[in-house]
Amino acid sequence: MEKPEENYFVISISCQYAPLGLTADMALSFIVSCWPVSDNHVIKYIPPEELEKNDFKLKRRVQRKDRPLGALIVGTGAASPTQFTKEYFNLFQEAGVMPKRRLTKFLITPNAKLPPGFPLYAAHFRPGDVVDCAGITTDRGFQGVMKRWQFKGGPATHGNTKSHRRPGNIGGGGGAKARVWPGTKMPGHMGRHRRTLVGQKVLRVNTKYNVIWVMGRAVPGEIGNYVIIYDTMLPLRRKSQEKAKLLFPTYFPDEEELPENLFDESIHDFRLPSITFAEDEK
Repeated sequence: MEKPEENYFVISISCQYAPLGLTADMALSFIVSCWPVSDNHVIKYIPPEELEKNDFKLKRRVQRKDRPLGALIVGTGAASPTQFTKEYFNLFQEAGVMPKRRLTKFLITPNAKLPPGFPLYAAHFRPGDVVDCAGITTDRGFQGVMKRWQFKGGPATHGNTKSHRRPGNIGGGGGAKARVWPGTKMPGHMGRHRRTLVGQKVLRVNTKYNVIWVMGRAVPGEIGNYVIIYDTMLPLRRKSQEKAKLLFPTYFPDEEELPENLFDESIHDFRLPSITFAEDEK
């Protein structure tokens, strides 16, 4: 059996909105995440040869001889040039776009490269697709073991004094070689870590305003934080070869004209009637 060709392309950076609700065809409502994919432009393409010289960790982790990977620099959030230094502003001269607040490097195959200044759209994803999203979790500050690790805590009464929320014994005796083992759950800083939520289904896409509705609300990060959207890496949920070729490397508005709203087959479009009656034939 012939091995399918591996092509990698990542779509965009989005800003997280508050959770919203959608209604299914069976009048069931559920919470979804809303991501506006706005003002995304390609800033620069880094070929695999240049990337290997500058990123040694990348070469050791993912680079293969049969599948070299380049990098695509994508920016979002245009801002006034007066807010940045001259050195940072010069990064966007080749792309011919306004300076961006956020830059992200995506690993892609060389056949998926795009020219600097090319805009990215939410229509790269279609209802029914499965995506992965990565972001920075909410910063909780310094927390104890009950909130950070869900410890039960000590007794509430019966002689307990000032030990209600303490961790208790952490080892360190003779059986533990008189030391605290690395990885022991203890109080410390909680949150502000990069986490990836995989296997989220796209339910609705608005092509006019570039907005994506995705199942679930467990997206890492606070409202207003940036979220990076990937084509999923789950092997059983990736796009079929035929569908991936149609949208590779991304959506081009000149080649395909789409309606303003795209819905998944399980989502009810409120512009359509919810109840229909069949006329009796006499």
